[in-house]
Amino acid sequence: MKAVQFSASKASPRVWSVDRSMGSGHERPWGKVLPVSLLGAALLLWCALRDSSEIDERLEAIFSERVADPAQPQQEK
Repeated sequence: MKAVQFSASKASPRVWSVDRSMGSGHERPWGKVLPVSLLGAALLLWCALRDSSEIDERLEAIFSERVADPAQPQQEK
């Protein structure tokens, strides 16, 4: 039967925390983290759910041409 050895290291994942390794001054308060997280989530939702515009159609046409025939160089207009 093998003996299980436990690490006494402070870096052990069972006991690691920002507070223990770097001090409590390095933790981010929720008042700063939450607004940035919500803003990022709102931006991603807006990008995914917004209606297509003329610019989107132009970009799609440009990129679909490059994907359809990548071996042929693009001609300048």
